[in-house]
Amino acid sequence: MRKAASATSARSSNRRIKVRVDTTVELAYALDRIRAIPAISHTNSTVVLRTVFERPITIEAGQPH
Repeated sequence: MRKAASATSARSSNRRIKVRVDTTVELAYALDRIRAIPAISHTNSTVVLRTVFERPITIEAGQPH
């Protein structure tokens, strides 16, 4: 896995995770690892093939990483 970042949404039980990988095999492995976390009850995935403009994900002070 090349890169991962995390941010919470307005609802405290939701979390967004951005993962960058080089291959579909690495993507499948990353998703398997995320789904294996006991506290994860379900996941939704979005695949972005190309990004023209990207805003950085910021983690607010006091939020768990």
